[in-house]
Amino acid sequence: MRYRLRFLIPVILENMLTVATTLIYSAITGAVSKSSLASVGVGNQAMNLVSAFFALITSGCAVITAADVGKRDLLSASRTVEHTISVSLISSAAAAGLLLLASGFTMKLLMPGAEADFLAEGTLYYRTLLFSVPPMVLYNALNSVLRAKGDSRSAFIATVVSNTVLLLLVYILVSRRDMGVKGVALALIVSRCCAALTAFIAVLRSREGFFVKLSRVFAFDKKVLRRVLRVGTPVSMSSIAVQVGYVAINSLLVSLGTLEAGVANVLNAIQQFTCIVHFIASCTATTVVGQECGAGRFAAARKSALAILWISLTATLLLCLPAVSFPRFCTGLFSSDAETIDAAVSFIWLVIPYSLLGMAINALEPAVCASGDTRYAMKVTVSGVWLIRLPLSLLFCMVLGWGVRGVYAANIASFVYRSALHFVRVAGPHFAKNRI
Repeated sequence: MRYRLRFLIPVILENMLTVATTLIYSAITGAVSKSSLASVGVGNQAMNLVSAFFALITSGCAVITAADVGKRDLLSASRTVEHTISVSLISSAAAAGLLLLASGFTMKLLMPGAEADFLAEGTLYYRTLLFSVPPMVLYNALNSVLRAKGDSRSAFIATVVSNTVLLLLVYILVSRRDMGVKGVALALIVSRCCAALTAFIAVLRSREGFFVKLSRVFAFDKKVLRRVLRVGTPVSMSSIAVQVGYVAINSLLVSLGTLEAGVANVLNAIQQFTCIVHFIASCTATTVVGQECGAGRFAAARKSALAILWISLTATLLLCLPAVSFPRFCTGLFSSDAETIDAAVSFIWLVIPYSLLGMAINALEPAVCASGDTRYAMKVTVSGVWLIRLPLSLLFCMVLGWGVRGVYAANIASFVYRSALHFVRVAGPHFAKNRI
């Protein structure tokens, strides 16, 4: 219990700090212009798709590291982390270059029918932010392996550095220098570079769980790479399916008008608070379940996964209450436009089922993946997004004209399907049958 508290407390603090930073960051961004929060939201959705692709490295290596630490296999864990560093740097730099060349086409595709100023603002933000891809991928990957070995304190320090630099620069570049969305992107670039450097130093100083040697970082081992690909590919495909779904829905909202896109981004900003436990549960499930499965304690792994689920659901429900109790105050934090606020207030209650079901997925899916069953998680996620969420979104928005409400209804239906199947897997007889 003491070990888990030492792990959990920094994760909780890290997530609280990140959410607080996001809320302040969103409030400053939303004050730039009527469309600024929406244009930044479109750019961030595109970047989330990039992050989803690199889940092949970030999540895959974290799952393997947790299992190796549970087995007390120091050499295997060390080689995995060394490959995490080299593959992250090489692949992310190449991806950033290719994405920069296609950035104009990408934003036109993501913002169909958008007003000229709205499109220009979103394109400028996205192009600038692409320079942050290498440090972002490295930071995410190294923080994941640090948590996987149980060192949440170092990951927390890297996040503190990132968020502190981000808030300071957003204030200077946006509030004081009036640089608009370009200032927001520049602040993110610098903050991610600082965070990646901090996490890299923490990994190099590690002496427990894994031991990284710089001389071996670019000494590739086919067996390690195959293992990472086998575990990480299904995780990456699941993440890509989710993020492509988000991008598609965001494009649908943009096509419905600036108001609908603005309302959706206001509600998304509020959910940064109501969903504060999601990240905590995901990190905890990956580390605890992964280490216990690696050590062969499968009954304990199942018990831990279910305990994480019930505690997280209770905490999420409590976090939803302030948002639905004071809707106008909460929406007013992220928009100064009266029409946007009125529209968001009318169905802010939807954050309750959205947040609770999303919480269930964020607790159960990492537990399924950490047990070695990444292919099952991939199948559930891909079918939930592409066979339920997207078709229903088109039906509710384009045919029935429900707007943002239709997007939430479709997403909730998908969440019900995904959370139910993941729960059956964790609670059923097939849990932890696959070995990493």
